[in-house]
Amino acid sequence: RQLNVCLVNGTSFRYNYDEAVPDWVMRNQRMAYYASVSYVDEHVGAILNVLEEEGVSNSTIVVFHSDHGYALGEHGYWEKKSNFDLTVRVPLIMRVPGVTNQVGYNGKTSELFDL
Repeated sequence: RQLNVCLVNGTSFRYNYDEAVPDWVMRNQRMAYYASVSYVDEHVGAILNVLEEEGVSNSTIVVFHSDHGYALGEHGYWEKKSNFDLTVRVPLIMRVPGVTNQVGYNGKTSELFDL
């Protein structure tokens, strides 16, 4: 099925799963995604710094997760509109003082339901 995508600025392009989006769209989408990741990273870091400055980091549980993954052109998909691993897996980062003292990936499967 062929879609005609029209952006707010009036620019449009054809899109379907058999045809790649234009290079400029791919670059803009990836740039916006990485900018949002950097923005979140900066603010999570600021929160962690405040916890440390206030002296409560050793008595505060920190949990970070997202509601969905995001495709950046893999398998011809963009955004979160598929059930490929890329879009159904989400980050889950936890710091529990006295329990999670090592930084790293433990390889165990968990679900947000587990929270």
